[in-house]
Amino acid sequence: MTRAARELKDWTFRGFSGQFDGHVREQLPWYDMATAAVAMIARHYIPQGGKVYDLGCSTGNIGRVLAPTLHEREARLVALDECRDMVAAYRGPGRAITADVARYPYKAFDVGIAFLTLMFLPVPERRRLLATLRGKVKPGGAIIVVDKEESPGGYPATVLA
Repeated sequence: MTRAARELKDWTFRGFSGQFDGHVREQLPWYDMATAAVAMIARHYIPQGGKVYDLGCSTGNIGRVLAPTLHEREARLVALDECRDMVAAYRGPGRAITADVARYPYKAFDVGIAFLTLMFLPVPERRRLLATLRGKVKPGGAIIVVDKEESPGGYPATVLA
């Protein structure tokens, strides 16, 4: 197990929701740019009356940027997060649900978004989740994954990558 994996294994967002938005933007200067990219990509896959899953919704970042498209197309967003504090702090379209994204009973959907989520799951659970999502995405739909990974060479290698 890598150092990063050991650190993430014990990480929790409990009690952190009030600082989350500021913290994530401080630690990941590309956060808003990646968020905008996800919104642009997702817009091309969300049909009229479609269904979108936001896996690990945190405070609603992805939901907020998708809100105009969701409204325009009368699409539904299902926001999932296992941390009750994040669900309580959720400020996005619809309502967030407290759920383990790796074990949630997904229904057929048009777009599934895992934005900085998979890195918090053990590799075998990631594989199972992605297999589940592949089996539930409708033809012509999309699964969008954005994640952060520390290169084996440490932070300098990450910067160079």
